[in-house]
Amino acid sequence: MNRFIITMALTAITFPALSAQPLQTLTGVVKGGTADSCLNVGAGKDEKCYSFGSRSSIAKKLFAACKEDDGCMVTGRFDHDKEQLVSLEKAVKVKP
Repeated sequence: MNRFIITMALTAITFPALSAQPLQTLTGVVKGGTADSCLNVGAGKDEKCYSFGSRSSIAKKLFAACKEDDGCMVTGRFDHDKEQLVSLEKAVKVKP
């Protein structure tokens, strides 16, 4: 029984770390919305719009550096399958 509890505790500690997305830096154009906003990256068939809540902590930090239609270099964790910006480390306005 004790081995089971220890195994489950170790699994709970290590599993989230293994599934976390790595930090990445992407550059795109900020698109604002009422409920959701996004960082529009790429063009054509390769275009993705990584969404985040317009009133979230991510939005507050991102919009402090970049405004609607600004080019923005974003370092954070991106979920490419769901096209979401999961966390934000840094945002810097860039020239288009």
